[in-house]
Amino acid sequence: MAWLPIVLGIITCWLFYRSDQIILLVVTLLLTLVSFWSWGIMHNFATEAAKKRSSYEGGFYDFTPQEAHAVPNWITRINLLSSIGILIVFIFAVFL
Repeated sequence: MAWLPIVLGIITCWLFYRSDQIILLVVTLLLTLVSFWSWGIMHNFATEAAKKRSSYEGGFYDFTPQEAHAVPNWITRINLLSSIGILIVFIFAVFL
């Protein structure tokens, strides 16, 4: 799920660029950057929790559900809201 909002954000930026909607392009770019940033922060929290496990192999998605719960709620909310924002502007860009 993490790459989907980022890919949609890039596609939406391209659609707004083609239609000369600069303000919407900047808004979408900011939402995409916030989504990417917050996803990275969430991944860092989960990785730090996973490093405490003896069977951790260092894989990108080598997390247990308990380690995923180590991510604070505030950053999860930021990621969720930015992803919803990207989805809204994507739908708007498609129908523009």
